[in-house]
Amino acid sequence: MIRVVSIFPCTPDGVYLSRRSHRVAFPDMWQTPGGKIEPAETQESAVIREFEEETGISLDIGQLHYLGQSPVMVWHEIVPEGRSRDYQVYTYWVHLRENEVPQLIELEKQGSWHLVPYADLDALTSQSVPGLPPWFPELREIGRQLSAQN
Repeated sequence: MIRVVSIFPCTPDGVYLSRRSHRVAFPDMWQTPGGKIEPAETQESAVIREFEEETGISLDIGQLHYLGQSPVMVWHEIVPEGRSRDYQVYTYWVHLRENEVPQLIELEKQGSWHLVPYADLDALTSQSVPGLPPWFPELREIGRQLSAQN
């Protein structure tokens, strides 16, 4: 079982999602930053490391908020050898500061970053990688809370 983190970068105006490159699995689908949790690493350390690697933004531990295990808790990726890999997905959201905007760093995987308004998330359901759409209702509530704080 491969343990991974998935991170929703949230602002009062929306959530940043990237379009996957046409050169990788799930081409042109919406995704979040994230990746594998290393063997001796905590989930939180993996969130901070992966987020910086994929967005260029250094997070403070206080910006992390655990949503839970993905409703698509174990999913399979077909690999060239014909085997499947099992993934356990731990999902977080982070509250980005006003001046924090994700940068395109992993060009081989990411096509572009977009700030998607919370009200528009449902329109992306069929174009998102597995595991994202079940969190959209909770993200809309997070968006309401962040907007109320401003």
